Amino acid sequence: MNRFRDIHEERLTHRLEAFSDIVMGFSLAQMSLNFVIPNRAAEVYTNPTQLIAFAFTFLLVSLTWYAHHRLFDYFFVPRTDTITLNFVTLALVVWLVYQLQIYARFATTSDHTFAATSYIVTFAIVWTLLAVLYARCARILWPELRLDDRRGAVMSIGRIGCIGAGTLVAVAVLLLLHLPVEISFWLIPVWATLWRLSAPRALARIEA
Repeated sequence: MNRFRDIHEERLTHRLEAFSDIVMGFSLAQMSLNFVIPNRAAEVYTNPTQLIAFAFTFLLVSLTWYAHHRLFDYFFVPRTDTITLNFVTLALVVWLVYQLQIYARFATTSDHTFAATSYIVTFAIVWTLLAVLYARCARILWPELRLDDRRGAVMSIGRIGCIGAGTLVAVAVLLLLHLPVEISFWLIPVWATLWRLSAPRALARIEA
C-alpha cells in the first residue's frame, strides 16, 4: 500500500505542477490580449502606463512561477490543505492579471488609488500564500529533510514571506500617509534585505 500511495502522490504532484504551469502561462498570455488599443499608435510609448504595468506584471508572475517551481521541485506534499492553498494561489495569480487591466484602465482617473491598492495587495497575498505553502510542506517533511534542505526551506519561507507581508504593511502605511501606494513595489528589496540580515539567527536555531 505504501508503494502505491507514493506512486499516487508523485503522479498527483506532477499533474498539479503541470496544471499550475498552464494557469500561469495562460495568465501571461492574456495580459497583452486584454489591453485597450489606443487611438494613436504612438500613445503606447508617449503614455506608457500600460507598457510599464505589463512589463512589471510579467516580471512578478515570472518570479511567482519560479518560486512555485522550487516549491514543487523540493518540498510540495499533496495534502488536502496544500492542494487547496495551491488552487487559491493560482486563482489569485489570474486575479492579479485581471487587476493589471483595472490598474491600467484607471491609472489616470480618480479611482487610481483604489485600483493600484487592489493590484498590489493581490500580489502581496499571492506571495504570502506561497510562504504559507512552503511552511506547511516543510513542516510535513521536516523529519526527513537534510540540514541543507532545512536551510533552503527556511530561507525560502523567510524571503517570500517577508516580501508578501512587508508589501501588505507598506501599502497600509502609505495609505495612512496619503502617499502613492506604488512606492511599496520599490520597497521589495528592503524586505528581502531585512530577511538576509535576520536569516543567520533563524538558521542558527536549525543547527543548534
